[in-house]
Amino acid sequence: MDSALRTRMVQPKKVSDNLVMPSASLKLNTDQLESDALGITKLSDTFLVALAVAAWSTPGMAYTPMRTAGGAAIAWKQAPQLIFSGNPTNQSGLDPGVFQQAFVKGLQRWQVASNGAVKFDYWQGTDASKFPTVVEQDKVSRVFFASQAPGKTGVGPGILGLTQVWYTPATGEILENDIIFNDIQYRFHNDPAASGTSAGYAIENVITHELGHTLGLSHSGVQLSSMIYTAAPEQNHLHCDDQVGVHALYPSGNDSQTRGSIGGAVLLETTKQAVLAVHIVAVSIHRGTVIASALTDANGFYHIEGLEPDEYMLYAEPFFAGPAP
Repeated sequence: MDSALRTRMVQPKKVSDNLVMPSASLKLNTDQLESDALGITKLSDTFLVALAVAAWSTPGMAYTPMRTAGGAAIAWKQAPQLIFSGNPTNQSGLDPGVFQQAFVKGLQRWQVASNGAVKFDYWQGTDASKFPTVVEQDKVSRVFFASQAPGKTGVGPGILGLTQVWYTPATGEILENDIIFNDIQYRFHNDPAASGTSAGYAIENVITHELGHTLGLSHSGVQLSSMIYTAAPEQNHLHCDDQVGVHALYPSGNDSQTRGSIGGAVLLETTKQAVLAVHIVAVSIHRGTVIASALTDANGFYHIEGLEPDEYMLYAEPFFAGPAP
């Protein structure tokens, strides 16, 4: 990632073994608490945030919407109608038809996960005059490979894919997205089960992850989620954490009646001081699986939205963000 567009990762305070939690078992409530804000870089009258999936294994941020400096969620104003213009030309040897199929599959997975709230249209071609391979705010969301960018630039070392999200600073409304895949350093194939092997990385896995960013989702600390920013096999399949995230951003149907949220605060037991960047994980008691997670903000607050009615056990764990991608 270009250093000028680097996303700041939250650095946690030291957490003792004793954390005060509201309860070991919580039912849904409707607390309205803000989560932490991501770093952003100002460009003219709009803002740009860049997010990436890394090729190495490192802990990721929990499911948390991207936010402006003022705390507003970075998201589409209404249920998104994603329109992408793709240029599949690459030096990995991926057939354009294979790339198109992989990209549409990724879009379809997010559409299904959102219960139809996310809609899309995708066009592609190899004529650079009609399907440019540049990152710029031009009211067109572009998809292309780094080898075709001017000067073969735009993606830093160790980054498989990069999403540039353009949004309005006052409201957080997303205006457009540009996605770049790093075929300069890495070879892409289309076997999702073999991603990260000596054969290279599955393009469908990286596509699905980057599309989550285009919707306004940050990275996740849930190991099986698509939005964790380390490459992993079968990352093209969305986890409960991913599904809860998209429902939280874009409620559909009767979500307002059938889904809710859990919120609270994490404090040091001795001093009652708020603890930043604690990873809070919600586990369904009835299903026995992780459903969603969140990070505490500077005031110790956490808030997990979009949850289905259930009884949840929460646990807190220290979080280390590692080096920013």
